[in-house]
Amino acid sequence: MIHIEVQHMMYKIFGLVFMAIAGTVAYLTLGMNPSTMDFCSNQSKKQTPAEQLIEMINEDFNQLDREHQLPKQWNSIATVEYKMGSDLARAILGKRRPQVQRIQEGTAFLEMEIMDLPDESNPGIIIQASLFDIKSKNKIFEIGRTYLMSDLNEENQIEKNPKNR
Repeated sequence: MIHIEVQHMMYKIFGLVFMAIAGTVAYLTLGMNPSTMDFCSNQSKKQTPAEQLIEMINEDFNQLDREHQLPKQWNSIATVEYKMGSDLARAILGKRRPQVQRIQEGTAFLEMEIMDLPDESNPGIIIQASLFDIKSKNKIFEIGRTYLMSDLNEENQIEKNPKNR
């Protein structure tokens, strides 16, 4: 009886030692601080420049919508056309594009023209967004937004406000 209890205790000790070794290996391999180990944290994942730029643009337009600076037709966009006139954005984004919510039975058409901001010291892109009524083809709204490449990789990029044009 005592022999079984000792054997059971040895299994527990072996399990604890194994878990401690596994934790140490994970710490050394992943370079994580054991007091802040969070394997699901988005902060430990670095975003690519494309992801950062898309997030910056999406958050900017979402902020404009929250502040009621976009017309009500903005929430009724059926189709979006992207005109990529920017070599810089084309190089960074590849086939990715800013996300615009579309409504199947929407009454508006959005044209997003993406152009270079030619500045050797601080290059960027300009987005000229034009909203049209589908039936009449009349322009409802137009807005220009500038995004600087220096704003990428900054901790508080969402707090920065792109310049209105």
